[in-house]
Amino acid sequence: MPSRLLGTCAPKKNFRRTLLLGSVAASFVVVGGQEIFAQCAPAAPVAGDTVTCSGAIVSGGFFSAVDDLTVVVDTGASFNPGGLSLRGSGTLTVTNKGSINAASGTGIYVSAKTGGVGNDVVINSSGTVSTGSGVSAKNFGSGYLSLVTADITASRFDGITTYLKQGTDLTIDATAGTVLAQRQGITSQNRGSGALSITTANVTASSSSAISAYSKGTTLSIDTSAGTVMGNSYGITGTNRGSGVLAITTADVTSVTSTGIYAGNSGTELTVNTTAGTILGTRGISAGNLGSGAVNIIAADVTGTTYAGISVGNSGTDLTINSSAGTVIGNGLGIVGFNRGSGDFSITTADVTSANGRGV
Repeated sequence: MPSRLLGTCAPKKNFRRTLLLGSVAASFVVVGGQEIFAQCAPAAPVAGDTVTCSGAIVSGGFFSAVDDLTVVVDTGASFNPGGLSLRGSGTLTVTNKGSINAASGTGIYVSAKTGGVGNDVVINSSGTVSTGSGVSAKNFGSGYLSLVTADITASRFDGITTYLKQGTDLTIDATAGTVLAQRQGITSQNRGSGALSITTANVTASSSSAISAYSKGTTLSIDTSAGTVMGNSYGITGTNRGSGVLAITTADVTSVTSTGIYAGNSGTELTVNTTAGTILGTRGISAGNLGSGAVNIIAADVTGTTYAGISVGNSGTDLTINSSAGTVIGNGLGIVGFNRGSGDFSITTADVTSANGRGV
């Protein structure tokens, strides 16, 4: 019978103690006879090391509390079942070129603690992640958080979760694949001093919102023009409580039970451009600007099945709504706009209809 070991350095009963001490990065492997079926080496990394995982890791995963660590999952390597978990100070980096599978756990989890130098979190997953929860990244330090992914499937919870407490920029690029989640597709919070940027292709959330973003830094940018966004609740919500611009650019966005796109801004300008696709929800597009700048809504086909197709409020300067590239359909009102700002108010349309009220 093959024996099960924690890497090559600690018996199973000591796993919890060694993990908490941060002295051992543990990798569950299966050893049979002289053949090692899986390997993450070095099995006992120290701060600053690069750990490389190769082969078929058939049980458990890789867990580490070592600071300033880099983990590389080689092309062709697979965790099944199992995932990666890194908790430490300094810069934590994961490169996944293989496949990570865990029916009930998190595929990639990285959390950078306060202290150390740099405190950056960098995840580049060109391979696949198919787990209960997809990728979760948190940075409580002074640096940035960068996440680049391909295909992610979360069968129980969220596809991508990111949180930046006090660092600089937070960037998510999911254009190389599809994000499919049971709950939220992508949820992101930036409470640092910099920008929050989310760029995606297809994102689907079966029971909650597809994309939810909140920022207290500078600018908030969401660009889903490379794919289709579908949420059971909101399609896209973008809330900027920072000092800069809120910009949302999309192709098709659908909400089954709520608003297609919600945009709330307290910074400067607010821009929503959906001319590359169709927006569908109980409300199509809903936007509010409490910032100091102008609002620009540029749309093609937009449908609000229960409420207005496009609804906008502005307390900044100019308010411009241009739907001349398509048809706006609402229930009660097709397009409604309120400008309490200091600038001009302009609406340009093609077809606008409402089932039980005025078009504009």
